[in-house]
Amino acid sequence: MKIVITDLTGDVTDNRRLIPARGRLISSSAYRAWKDTQVMLVRQQFNKLRCYCPTFEEQLPYTVKIWLPNKRIDQANFDKGIRDIITQGGIWSDDKYTYPIYTPCKIDAKNPRAEIEI
Repeated sequence: MKIVITDLTGDVTDNRRLIPARGRLISSSAYRAWKDTQVMLVRQQFNKLRCYCPTFEEQLPYTVKIWLPNKRIDQANFDKGIRDIITQGGIWSDDKYTYPIYTPCKIDAKNPRAEIEI
């Protein structure tokens, strides 16, 4: 199965901020908006597929290929966002027992994206 996450030009990192009055961490509004859009697109593409349920005994590997808009962006910043999108999109039940296999990043200024193969 191949999942494509588009629009890697916005706020794709989970920059959490501490709210002292409430004592909790919240994600930035730009990250939440980007994540919600990508979750909706994943659900539209893979509405009828089965949900993977990885366990400790049967851990689930997945391959990540990333095309960045430029060389200034760090590939490692995408891991949490990608896992959250796939989990909320219903592809797997929990990302606790999944692990990424990264390929070298490439540059594609016109179409930055991440392709995930499970």
